[in-house]
Formats: sequence, C-alpha cells, structure tokens
Amino acid sequence: GSAVVRLERRAAPVAEGTSAADFAAFVHRVFAQRRKQLGSVLGGLPAWPSGVDRTTRPEALTVAQLAELMRFAQG
Repeated sequence: GSAVVRLERRAAPVAEGTSAADFAAFVHRVFAQRRKQLGSVLGGLPAWPSGVDRTTRPEALTVAQLAELMRFAQG
C-alpha cells in the first residue's frame, strides 16, 4: 500500500541547548548498535533518566527520552 507522511517543524528544538548536528551524531551513535542495550553502547553512566535504564534498547525510546539521555551522557 501507499502512505503519506506529513512533517511539521517544531516550534522549539527537541534537544534544547545543543546543536541539531550534535543530537544527530548522538542518535547515530546510539542506533549504530541498535540491538544492543544502552548500557553496552553508552558504558557506565553515573545516572540514567527516569524510565530509561541500561537494559533499555534504543528503539524503545521516544525522541524526548533520547534528548534527555543525551543530556545525561554529556554530564
């Protein structure tokens, strides 16, 4: 079948305080080993965002959770 996709620009960036290129690089890094758990990809973060732990797989995250995870990973 066919599908139509409509894209709308957000009023504010998802990952505020960082560039779109930095966020894209982080997402690429996380999904480069998609079937691995986040703990294996990101190593031992001292803390994890609410609702995300080291056993979570990247495909289970929302865009907002990825942005929050990036903030945690940057320290």
